[in-house]
Amino acid sequence: MISRKIAAAALVLLAPGARAAKTPSLTVAAAANVRPALEELRAAFEARTGTRVVVSYGASGILARQIEEGAPFDLFLSADAGFVAALESKGRIVPGSRAPYAVGALVVVTARGRPGISSVRDLANPALRRIALANARTAPYGRAAMGVLENLGLSETLRPRLVFAETVRDALRYVETGDADAGFAAESEARGSGLSKYTIPSNLYPPIRQELAIVAGGAHAADAAAFSNFLRAAAGREVWARYGYRLP
Repeated sequence: MISRKIAAAALVLLAPGARAAKTPSLTVAAAANVRPALEELRAAFEARTGTRVVVSYGASGILARQIEEGAPFDLFLSADAGFVAALESKGRIVPGSRAPYAVGALVVVTARGRPGISSVRDLANPALRRIALANARTAPYGRAAMGVLENLGLSETLRPRLVFAETVRDALRYVETGDADAGFAAESEARGSGLSKYTIPSNLYPPIRQELAIVAGGAHAADAAAFSNFLRAAAGREVWARYGYRLP
C-alpha cells in the first residue's frame, strides 16, 4: 500500500511534467547525474515514438526508497546497481528487466578563482576551505568520493572541511555558485560546467555501475521496455559515451 507520505512526495516529483500533460505516458525516476544525457535521449525518444516521457531526478537511494514504498514510476535509472538489486529482491522490479547502461566517472572540480588541482592530495591545500560531495548513504558518487579519500588516508584530515549535498548534481552546484571551493562531481556534468577539472584515476574507487530496470506494477510497462531498449541501443550508447560515461 502506498503511504500518504510517499504518494505525496511522488506527486511533488512529478509535478512539472504533470502540469505539462495530465496523463503522461511514461514516468521515469532517474539518478541526478544522468540529467544532461537523459534529457537529450528523452527528446529523441519522444520525437521518434510520440510517447511522452516525464522524468524525476534525485539521489538514487532516495528514489529507490520511494519505489519500494509504492511511488508510481514505470522505469528506474539508478546510479548504483546495488539499489536495483535490492528492489528486485523485494519484488519491486519486473523480472529480467535489469540491465547496465553506463559506468560513471568521478572528477574533482574547483571554483573559479581557486587553485586548480593535479592530484586528489592537492585538496589538502588550505586555500580550499570547503569541499563538497554527495551524501554517501544515498548517492553512489558520494560513496565513491569518500572511498577515494579513505584510500588516500585523507578522510579524517579533510573531514572538517567536507560539505555534504543530497546529490552529486547539488555538489557541483555548490562549486558553481562559490558555496564550496572544490567538490567531487560526475564527469558527465562537470565537462559542461566550465570549471577547472581533475579526473580521478579509476583505480582509486570501485566502478560506478549504473543500472536500469522496469518497475513492477507500473502502468506503462510496454513503453518502459521500449525506452529501456532505446537507451541501450547503439544511438543511446553514443550519447552516453559523448557525455563522459564508460560503456558496460
